[in-house]
Amino acid sequence: MPSTYTTRNGIELIATGEQSGSWGDTTNVNLQIIDRALSGVGTIDLSGSGAAHTLTTTDGTLTDGMYRVLVLDGATEACTITISPNDAQKLYFVYNNSGQSCVFTQGSGGNVTVANGDTKVIYADGAGGGAAVSDFTTNLSMASVNISGGSISGITDLAVADGGTGASTVSAAQTNL
Repeated sequence: MPSTYTTRNGIELIATGEQSGSWGDTTNVNLQIIDRALSGVGTIDLSGSGAAHTLTTTDGTLTDGMYRVLVLDGATEACTITISPNDAQKLYFVYNNSGQSCVFTQGSGGNVTVANGDTKVIYADGAGGGAAVSDFTTNLSMASVNISGGSISGITDLAVADGGTGASTVSAAQTNL
């Protein structure tokens, strides 16, 4: 039986009795793939790719689709990054330092846009032609958050009960006394 490859990271599974005298080379590549998949950080240079880049995982070869952390760089226009193959489940930590917004897609399902300067944790479900990419950071729940600098948006007014004014600004609250 010939060698086969793992679904998510293309690690070669050497068949019994195969590659006599040369299995060490395959094993070394496999260990490099494992290292990249566990904690590899790769810069994805988008400067020469126009508006598209394919993040590829190729069986038995070190490729950019195997990195755990993606640092996007050098885009000259908004871009689409396609995760390939579309039947491999993937988890990526993405930092977009490209200068443009980038959309991650894997199939006809949902996509995730990572705006310039943003960081997201994304998941590609590997469902083939209908594959979707999801943003794990959209509804992230944390027990405590420390915010320093920047601004907060998308927060609804806080209603104050038991004698509160119901106003949503300081000046309105002062006039409701």
